[in-house]
This record gives sequence, C-alpha cells and structure tokens, in this order.
Amino acid sequence: MILLMGFTHQYRQKHLAYIRTLYDQQKTYGHISAIREIHLTLKTDSTATDSMMLETKYSNDGNIYQETYSEIHHVPANVQVFDVNGDELQARRFKSKVKWRYLTKKRERGGKEIIFDQAGQREIYRFDKSGLLINRKKYQGYPYKQLLENSLYKYDSGGNLIEEEQYNSKNNLYGYVTYKYDNMGLLTEKSQCYLKDTKTNSIHLYSYDKADMDGFGNWVKRIEKKFKKNDTVTQIVTRQIEYKK
Repeated sequence: MILLMGFTHQYRQKHLAYIRTLYDQQKTYGHISAIREIHLTLKTDSTATDSMMLETKYSNDGNIYQETYSEIHHVPANVQVFDVNGDELQARRFKSKVKWRYLTKKRERGGKEIIFDQAGQREIYRFDKSGLLINRKKYQGYPYKQLLENSLYKYDSGGNLIEEEQYNSKNNLYGYVTYKYDNMGLLTEKSQCYLKDTKTNSIHLYSYDKADMDGFGNWVKRIEKKFKKNDTVTQIVTRQIEYKK
C-alpha cells in the first residue's frame, strides 16, 4: 500500500508504480532495485506462441526510473526513462518523449487526487485517506469535459483490490472485474464480466508453489490460466528480483 504523505515529485513517480501494482496485483516486499519478468504464453498443445521480458528498475527511494520491454532474443522494443521536471513527468522512449503534466490537490473529504494530462486526454485518480485508489476517470477534448471511462474500486480489510466497476461515457455500468486471494495475500483468481459483449468474458486462475517464493516472500514463478469462450491460454511468468544491499 502506498500512503500519500505530501505533494512531492517523487510521489508522482510512485504513482506509476502504484497503478501498475493495482492492475497487475503484484505486491512486493523488501528493498528492491530491479525486477526482470519473463512472460511465456502457451497454446492448448503447450507450444509457445509468444514471449517477452519486462525489466523495471527502482531508485533508492522506491521510485521507478527505467522500464525496458523486449521480445525474447530481440533487442529492446521499448525503453522508458522517467524524469521529473517541475509538474511534468517525462518518459523518454529512445529518441521520442512522452510527457505527463501532473496536478496534485487535497480532496474536501480527505484523501488526495492526482491529475495528469497527455496527448489531449486527462485522467483523474482519486485516493482515500489511507492512500487507496477509489476512483479513476478519463476525459478527452480540452477543457476535458467529455467523459470516456469511469472506474470505481473496492478493497478488503487488508487493502487488497476485490472489485472494479467499469462505466462508459454515459456513466452506465458495462462491466466489472473481481479478484480473489489466498491466505498469504497472493492473487488466485480474476474474473472479467462485460454485460453486453459476453464473448470477451474471462476467468484467470493463478497458481504458485511455496518453492517458488524467495526469502522475502516474493513469488518468482506464477502460472496463469486464462479461460475465455472456446479458448484457454496459459502464461508462465518467472521473475528475477534484485535487492539493494
């Protein structure tokens, strides 16, 4: 869980780490310097169809400062280096740059919100007093009045995300995602349900082995089975985690 302790530039970078943790459900423990993940996707007949690597590097204060994405046996396809410059967070991708403009403010009933603008779109993330994300809205068209998406988040007593409600541009519910965990707090099931486009509904089952945990309690291997209508995909994720000395 990330607590909002102030309007620091460092938190704006932590915001990226928090959002990724929220959607990937990959809580980590210990003072980490880098994580390298290898994702191997298998067909029903167990033949590989896709493989990629994601490397994330962290600074001493826990901020993400570089990400490298590449397909296995290929040169990096995407490298992002994050820099904070005033209210802008810049991501350098090779020779190009992507900029987010950040605004941070207190909410009237406690908690805070982060606003960032990029390429004609605005996203607003609202957090409660304990630092948990409870609402995300996405707009387009300056001055950002056209709503595109609206998501609401619910948590259990341990701060684990258990439900996400998804609303469309007319603020009508169109889908939701639910999450389940084991007694160690590891994600075991993710269910995606769309009210109209039921063909895209899916269930993801995650499995771990105690032998696949390191000394800090972080998993180093996870098997995910994704069940979709008339299709089953298995993905094996292995992680190499480096800790700061």
